Amino acid sequence: MLLLPLSLLLAPLQTGLPLPPSMDPNLAQGPMGRAALGYVAALPQQPQSLAAGSIDSDDFNRVSLGAGWTQVAGANFSISGDTLISGPGNNWIRRTGLAVNYVDATTEFDLLTNPGFASYTGAVMGGSAVDRLWTKVQSNSGGLYDYIGFYHLTGSSGLPNYGGFFAITPVTGGRVRMYITDAGDTMNIDIDEAYDGVFEHHYESSGIITDLGAVLGDEVGICGVIAISDNWDLGDGPSGPSLGLTGSCPGSVTFGVSGATPFGAVGLLFGPSGSLTLAGGSCAGMSLEIAAPTVGGIFAADINGDLFFSASLPAGACGLSVQAVDVAACAPSNAEIL
Repeated sequence: MLLLPLSLLLAPLQTGLPLPPSMDPNLAQGPMGRAALGYVAALPQQPQSLAAGSIDSDDFNRVSLGAGWTQVAGANFSISGDTLISGPGNNWIRRTGLAVNYVDATTEFDLLTNPGFASYTGAVMGGSAVDRLWTKVQSNSGGLYDYIGFYHLTGSSGLPNYGGFFAITPVTGGRVRMYITDAGDTMNIDIDEAYDGVFEHHYESSGIITDLGAVLGDEVGICGVIAISDNWDLGDGPSGPSLGLTGSCPGSVTFGVSGATPFGAVGLLFGPSGSLTLAGGSCAGMSLEIAAPTVGGIFAADINGDLFFSASLPAGACGLSVQAVDVAACAPSNAEIL
């Protein structure tokens, strides 16, 4: 069995090239500082997988917002034709009475076709009295959604100091998913333009912990300017892949992993049973059920996020705990005994 340093498992795995920052007319500010260093546009046709459990949702099938939402900035959200309408101005509404750690908040919504110039819909996470993450998909030319923004906002305005504003492959709309990986440091945007369950477009930007970790709260909501959305859903973040074993130790054992990121890296760790919380690296804060883990190998999941392989285990491996880790999501599986 190939043994690799634990640091290899924790190295960020990203594809694509940074794009230059641009100008966002909504906030009337110049090019976004260090954004080009943190932004990644992944290759198409590599959908992400979260296995996030829904904890709240709203289909807006009524005539008014009601008590479930609190208008925080502006007063221009309304419901029309069983869809959510955002008016002019950088508006946001908070889900009333709901507190979710921003690391675990996974927001999805339908972004409907009605983009005028500088219109957008997005997710608010980590809201507090001081700061919040403000992540959006925007039309910067009219007719198509062609930009994304990774922002930090105070109130309804303020200089972003992580992420930035970038051109993307234009889309007419679609199912949008926004979520956090790298143990709280990276915001992700996936877009399923065809509404077929395959997120064809993936974008991400890191730097949340460095710039904002100390001031974020647990409020969640929706932001927007002159756009239409529907079918909002809030998940509780990655639940991690599942690990199963067949066979007996010593001897041939088959390892089966499901629920990992499609095409993503899966690390297999083993060691004595116990507990360990990683203090550093891109997966800082991730907890394992192994006291002193060793990396047995790093493997690629298939298009469905599954991985199967067999290995001949010596007697010295018997009784050790083993866990799989979805590297992209920093999400560990259940632990099993060899």
